[in-house]
Amino acid sequence: QNAARLSSLIDDILDVERLETGSIAFVMLPLDLRETLSEAVEQNHPYAEALGVSLKIDLPREVLPVRGDPGRLLQVLTNLLSNAAKFTPRGGTVRISAERNGASVKIGVEDDGSGVPPEFEPRLFQRFAQASQAKQAGRSGTGLGLAISAAIIVRHGGEIG
Repeated sequence: QNAARLSSLIDDILDVERLETGSIAFVMLPLDLRETLSEAVEQNHPYAEALGVSLKIDLPREVLPVRGDPGRLLQVLTNLLSNAAKFTPRGGTVRISAERNGASVKIGVEDDGSGVPPEFEPRLFQRFAQASQAKQAGRSGTGLGLAISAAIIVRHGGEIG
């Protein structure tokens, strides 16, 4: 398990470097983001269920067209959903929604957790950033998932916050 954890950490560090230097190729395709969101919820369902957390998805009926790398967008959504599930108390709910916002799509991920401490918010998407309450609760990770997610979204011309 330690070897797998170290291997994952090294892969994450390399991903951050490659994303920041632009050396990762993205395959930008026309997508209906509803499909990617549904897939992310489906993939995260077993993890959330094991934590006693439910996932609720609220999507519009109309197509949410975007141009993006489906695998990388799925990686971002999976990271956001798994973080939300990890920090939601047993019996809580993680809600994911999407809506057209002009020429773009706005995605929301909301959970029943205690939230990000205001003093930590400016560092949330930085490498190795972890709120002290996460460490104390034994729910910390590598601190790279949100940094990787932010880099992917920026490469797509979007914003994350």
